[in-house]
Amino acid sequence: MNKKNMAGLTLIEVMVAAAIIAILAAIAIPSYQSLTIKAGRTDGRTALATVAQAQERFFTVNGTYALGTAATPFTALDLPADLTATQNTVTSAEGFYTITLDADPAATATTFRLVATPVAALRQAADDDCTEMRLNHLGVKDGEPANNRCW
Repeated sequence: MNKKNMAGLTLIEVMVAAAIIAILAAIAIPSYQSLTIKAGRTDGRTALATVAQAQERFFTVNGTYALGTAATPFTALDLPADLTATQNTVTSAEGFYTITLDADPAATATTFRLVATPVAALRQAADDDCTEMRLNHLGVKDGEPANNRCW
């Protein structure tokens, strides 16, 4: 055989290249997914801070916090247009989290604790390091599980 007829790759060379690509993908894809989930927490943290600020403005004017009830719904809060409010929930700007009032401890006219929980059908639901984030009227931040990875 002369060298003019020998062009292309051998099967071994193709298999080695495929193996290298598979190894790199096995490392890169989980790392990427983990980073996108961590980045998605920003949506929940931002929504919590925005709703807490709106709660404080509401308290300044009305002398009570919005409790997500018919008398004081979340729709009464002065929220930015990117947050969607119903009577008792607020959806974050990117839609990854739902903000509600924590029932334990129960909110009162002078206290609240907001809870951000991931929307089940979206990628944040796979975040095992932060299944919910909480922020209260004093600015205390915590999460579940209690490992401080949420904030």
